[in-house]
Amino acid sequence: MWLKKKVLEGDYEELLKQFSYVPIISEFYLTIFYFLIKFKIIPLNDIKNMSLVFPADNGLFLGELNFRPEPERKGTKNAFETSLKTFIDDEILKGDEQLLIKDKLIKIFIQTSKTIENPFLMPSGTVANEDVALNLFSHSIFYFQKFILIKDDIIYLMSKEKNTKFDNENFFRLDKAFVKLNTIFNEVKTECGIADSASIDEISKKLDTEAFAQYF
Repeated sequence: MWLKKKVLEGDYEELLKQFSYVPIISEFYLTIFYFLIKFKIIPLNDIKNMSLVFPADNGLFLGELNFRPEPERKGTKNAFETSLKTFIDDEILKGDEQLLIKDKLIKIFIQTSKTIENPFLMPSGTVANEDVALNLFSHSIFYFQKFILIKDDIIYLMSKEKNTKFDNENFFRLDKAFVKLNTIFNEVKTECGIADSASIDEISKKLDTEAFAQYF
């Protein structure tokens, strides 16, 4: 395919470009699945080795959510990590639902994806001179309210990629979990007087992270 041809020709720059969205989306996945566990929305065993999708400029990466059992990681976002398994070139995706998902994901994460305050660009989620919890929750709420609009398409792929057969049970399990997390975010937004159209800065100014305490 196109990318393989480029690499064989020695054009590694094109290969490296395909990874541009992986860091921010990987950290987003790790944070969201961490919240699902932290808020006791879904059991850990239900998301171990979950299939994930990552957009690329010229294709789509298929990956996996991996669990790290080390005691020092327990109860933290570092208990999870993502891995990439396969790259599918756009030439293969033409006319496929995966191509539509790729474009939708890019539109979500290209917004503010390069601002220095974005915790999803930092492996630790820590940004200098920023309140860690406030910054992480603000960005999570902002991105997740856009992510939830395409959740059916995303979890369809998450429930399909590992096997050629569609995993109906996994689809409904994830759907229920994402809806519950979205409900929690909406309840906190209402309590803090945050509009659905609020920017990250507007969310950060009004958000009281203590509002999440009732859900732990």
